[in-house]
Amino acid sequence: MKTALLLIADLICSSCICLYSEYELCSKTQWTSEERPLGPINVNELILSFEDDVNVTICLSDREELHGTYHNDGPTTTFSNLQIEIDGVTVTFIEAHLKNEETLFLLWQVEDILYPFTTALHPL
Repeated sequence: MKTALLLIADLICSSCICLYSEYELCSKTQWTSEERPLGPINVNELILSFEDDVNVTICLSDREELHGTYHNDGPTTTFSNLQIEIDGVTVTFIEAHLKNEETLFLLWQVEDILYPFTTALHPL
C-alpha cells in the first residue's frame, strides 16, 4: 500500500500538465475565409498567416500586405500593428479566437463603430 501511494505521489509530482497545448495557434499556419471576409467592405479575399512565434501577416485581395505581431494566450491571440485604410475607412484587426483546429474567429473593428465584427477563418 505504501509503495502504491509513493508511486502515485511521484507520478503526480513529476507530471507535466500543459493547459492550452491543443488550443495554441502554431507558427507557420495560414487561415482564410470562404465568404466575403470583411462583409460590406470591398475585400474578396483574406489570408491570415502566422509566420513564426511573433510575426503575423494579413493579405487582403489586391492590397498591400499588413505586417504586425501577435501574442498567444491559449486559444486567444492578440494582434499589434495590424491596421489598414480601405475605401477611406480604417480597419483594425484586434484578435483571433481558436474554436477548434478547423475554425478561427478573427475579430476586427471599423473606426467609429463601437463593437467589433467577426469573420470565421479555416485552414489554408
